[in-house]
Formats: sequence, structure tokens, C-alpha cells
Amino acid sequence: MPNYRRLKLSGHCYFFTVVSYLRHPILKSTEAVALFADVIANVQSKRPFETVAHVILPDHLHVL
Repeated sequence: MPNYRRLKLSGHCYFFTVVSYLRHPILKSTEAVALFADVIANVQSKRPFETVAHVILPDHLHVL
């Protein structure tokens, strides 16, 4: 995996996209999206961050 350089500054906003392996539609079911939301809430409770907006599609997601 590449070692990307990232600038991390407090109070800034970041946009990222995540694509599933081989674009498999792993987020197409309501149950999968609910599980994803639970995982995000769990991580936020341990490492606080704010999600301004997100779009969840069957094979990828965008987050701001």
C-alpha cells in the first residue's frame, strides 16, 4: 500500500472516498449500511470527529 503524505491540521475539513475491493457492492443492503453506521459511531466514541456529510453507494462512499 502506498505511504501517502497527509497534512493533519486541527479544525480543518477533509474529503475522502473509499471503494470496496473489486467494487463489490458490499453496502447495498440496509443491514450493511446500519452496521457501517454502528461502526462509525463506535469509532467516534473513542476518537471524536465530526462528519459533515456522507454519501453511501453500493460499492463506495464519500465523506466530508
